[in-house]
Amino acid sequence: MKLPRDLSSAELEKSLRRTLGYEFTRQVGSHRRVTTPVGGQHHLTIPQIPFALEPCVPFLVKLWNTITYRLMNCSPNSASARF
Repeated sequence: MKLPRDLSSAELEKSLRRTLGYEFTRQVGSHRRVTTPVGGQHHLTIPQIPFALEPCVPFLVKLWNTITYRLMNCSPNSASARF
């Protein structure tokens, strides 16, 4: 799967809300936690990337890869079955 390189953390959170039913739970510093009750409770922590770091593509690709991996391996129903 080709990962987006121009996706902001706000856009990611918005997309998770629309497609998988995630809701904002809390924020600690620059990290926001989102939770979904769909298919069993699952949490994701999304760092709010400062604008100065957004051009740092290798960091973002690794970050989005990790988030995608966690989405695909959440249980009991995997996220891939919900797409």
